[in-house]
Amino acid sequence: MNNEFVKSALELISQFGESHKTSKSFKRLIREEYAKGCDWLEEKQATAEEIALNQKDGFLRLIIWSRDCDCVESTYATTIPATLTHYTNFCTKEYEYAEGAMSINIVTEKEYQEFQPYQRDRILEAFENGNTYNV
Repeated sequence: MNNEFVKSALELISQFGESHKTSKSFKRLIREEYAKGCDWLEEKQATAEEIALNQKDGFLRLIIWSRDCDCVESTYATTIPATLTHYTNFCTKEYEYAEGAMSINIVTEKEYQEFQPYQRDRILEAFENGNTYNV
């Protein structure tokens, strides 16, 4: 995301105020503002270059982090064929079935080998620590 888009978004927030950040009209303005400064072909080219740089033996290593609607956080690693089409389809499928926040990161072979998956239930942890009302 470029700095000009961030500046524009912050300017829109100041015009609308904090309470309107979730309104449909505000979201539409943000999308329109982002589209003005976004070169989709340049973005695809940058992703293709990152795939080419990080692929090994024709495969791309990914680490996925997610937190579902019940505040269960987890990570896992996977490999996919190192093509822009496979990467785009993988991301689309993952984001489509996401129950909350998530990120997909392209990693190097070394990062992939050193990765340790984890799972945390943040609500259970808060309850066990005596916080029965906040996470």
